[in-house]
Amino acid sequence: MKKAVLNKKHIFILLAISLFMLLLPLISITTSVSFAETTALGGNIIIRAINNGNVIEEDRQESFEDGIVHIYKWRDLGKTGWTINLKYQHDEDNLPPPYNPEDGASTTEEYTFSVTVEYLKGYLDGDVGFNSDATHTVEKVGGERKHLKRAQLDNVDKIFDFCKGITATNTKNQVVNIKDWGIYRFKLIINGAEQYSDYYFIEPDNDVADAPVIKAKVTNSENSMHDSYILSLENQDAFQFVDGKNITWYVMGESKDGTLYALTNQDLADPRFAECTASLYTNIDRTGHEFLFNDNEIAGKWNIWCEYKNTATGVTVESENNLNVETGKDFNVITVLWIAGGLTVLISGVVVVLAIVRSKKDKVW
Repeated sequence: MKKAVLNKKHIFILLAISLFMLLLPLISITTSVSFAETTALGGNIIIRAINNGNVIEEDRQESFEDGIVHIYKWRDLGKTGWTINLKYQHDEDNLPPPYNPEDGASTTEEYTFSVTVEYLKGYLDGDVGFNSDATHTVEKVGGERKHLKRAQLDNVDKIFDFCKGITATNTKNQVVNIKDWGIYRFKLIINGAEQYSDYYFIEPDNDVADAPVIKAKVTNSENSMHDSYILSLENQDAFQFVDGKNITWYVMGESKDGTLYALTNQDLADPRFAECTASLYTNIDRTGHEFLFNDNEIAGKWNIWCEYKNTATGVTVESENNLNVETGKDFNVITVLWIAGGLTVLISGVVVVLAIVRSKKDKVW
């Protein structure tokens, strides 16, 4: 009887061991997938700002959101030639997880990586936080490299030319242009394990002492026979690293029927436009280093100027000069007659030449 009991126990133990051995591969696979999906990437992400081969030193560091922000002056980087370089430095004691065999790797020492860029055209103390809907997230910028060997891990090196700009589609399926000043953060993903970089803020000038000096260039209008004007800054060098949103353009003028106009409806509430009874536009984008003035087919004489808001002092500075332009000038009747006469002579000449050529051909036949 005792022997029979022992045999039953042995059978139970053997069955338990057999069941464990059958489930072991599934447990291993599940553990591997979970590990790859949730593990933080070991090693370090190294970010450097480069201008024509020279490393640009950061201006300062501050606490920001849930980490550290490295601040670079946009002016220090320059207007051309600068890039942000991302490089990975692996940790031998904390290597990225192995490839899942289902991904087609031939060995466990093969790696694939991608980079996600997060970008906000905003300020560190702005009303819109970095982790908001205003932040553009672009996945796999720069593409992926498949089957990177272990010895090549430190060759993960990406160069981002945010000076020229990177046009890509973000996670909201919007086409965005990532460029110039703003807040950046990077995420490196290797075999599913990921690591975020610190934040990096390219800071525009916020304290320019000069007042804007403006100039105008005539250009063709897209919606009428009236000329349009491209307004820009004569002293562009002083303002080239300023956030264009801090430069606002204004227009006030009188149409040919005597109506006084402001540029937008919003201006009509400004005491400076108290005499105006109408606006050229309900609303229009009128900030930036350049401004296209189109009279919206309302001929008249217009006074144009701009203002720069110094965000460091809170003081708004008006441009040193105003420009007076006129649109929809009356045609000069004599000039029109001369043009019409010239065209008539030209057309007549062409008709005579064609008639002579045709006459000669007829004689040949």
